[in-house]
Amino acid sequence: MAGRAEFSSNVIVSGGAVVGLNSEYGRLTVGTTAVAVKAGAEAVSARTGTVLAAHPDNTGYIYLGLDDTVSATNYMMVLPAGQIVTIDIDNEVDVPIYAIASVADQYMGVCEVKR
Repeated sequence: MAGRAEFSSNVIVSGGAVVGLNSEYGRLTVGTTAVAVKAGAEAVSARTGTVLAAHPDNTGYIYLGLDDTVSATNYMMVLPAGQIVTIDIDNEVDVPIYAIASVADQYMGVCEVKR
């Protein structure tokens, strides 16, 4: 379920990310097949960052990468249960992020930041 952030001004969240009026958030289910990381049906265009939070009750790891070849042996970072990471994206370029989990049905909170 995705939502749109409704703030009267920018808000600082974990990791120092600034969530703006056009930010979107939602929960993503990650399994053993790579999925595009996005808060809603489509990724936020020209996002300036992404905040990702692995659910604290997850039993496996979530691996992150820049394309759908991400795997347990080909990744840019690993999120264990409860881990939060902020990814800053410069120049408002549409940078894809993909995730895959070590076991099925892992959950991750996603906030796509647009200042």
